[in-house]
Amino acid sequence: MTKFYVACVSVIEKEDKVLMVREGKDGAEDLWALPGGSLEENEKLEKCVEREVKEETGLETEAEKLIGTYMMQGDTLEEKMFVFAFKSKPKTENIETRENDTVKEATFLDSENLEENRLRFTQLKQIIQDSKNPEANRDIKYL
Repeated sequence: MTKFYVACVSVIEKEDKVLMVREGKDGAEDLWALPGGSLEENEKLEKCVEREVKEETGLETEAEKLIGTYMMQGDTLEEKMFVFAFKSKPKTENIETRENDTVKEATFLDSENLEENRLRFTQLKQIIQDSKNPEANRDIKYL
């Protein structure tokens, strides 16, 4: 039976580089990902991405625009993820990862050379490319 998850990720840029996290959890160890994670019950999407970025990198951010919604394969064949990608701006500057966290490292990487890194999800490259397209970035609306 297929399990569905909802997650939010953030594209945060600085001088043509994008903030990436190096995973520390089993099955994804040392793979690079955009900061983000699972939506909690009754949580708004932009609050989810802001919380997850803070937990993984120590940065306080503001979700500005919705880049798009993506469907990805989860960690197992039985898992599917609906991922809401946001363009965010940092409100603080100091990156801090915590000991024993699921993230080993957070740093800004050259977005043009991400193929050289091991990405946790191949779609992350597309999300980063979409973030550079002003037509893809939409205002967040709740109806």
